[in-house]
Amino acid sequence: MNISIDNTRHLGVGDTIFATDYIAMQDDENQYDFIAVGGEYDGHILDGTEEYEFRRLNVQDPIDLICIENDIVTMMGRAALVVAIENVVVLDRKQRDYGSRNISEFGEMGILMRVWDKICRLKNLMGKETAMNESIDDSWLDMANYAIIAILVRRGIWK
Repeated sequence: MNISIDNTRHLGVGDTIFATDYIAMQDDENQYDFIAVGGEYDGHILDGTEEYEFRRLNVQDPIDLICIENDIVTMMGRAALVVAIENVVVLDRKQRDYGSRNISEFGEMGILMRVWDKICRLKNLMGKETAMNESIDDSWLDMANYAIIAILVRRGIWK
């Protein structure tokens, strides 16, 4: 998506600048260049003394904003983002319920065993009309979360 005057709005005195906003730089021919704010002005409240014009995208849907900011342009990419966010919500809820210790004690090998359990469940569920307690989708989503947790463990983030 091209950032332009037409798809942004001017930020004024009292507005808070976010890392996803833009600085609009006008040249001598009234053309604008847009520079992502990033972290430098993030959280700054405009007081009218700023030397730059700050603008924000006219986007109502936060998913659209995430897509724009991360150059996700295909419908499949957007759909995958929606599923990923839904799954992170599940991960967060389970983290609140169970904590980290059940994973931390056994590390990647423990995660691998949990993924293997999910693979076995999927093999068992495939071809059946309905599952009694856990859907096929639930098993796939759990496996995706285990992959995310494994990356967090490898990076030393999982505590």
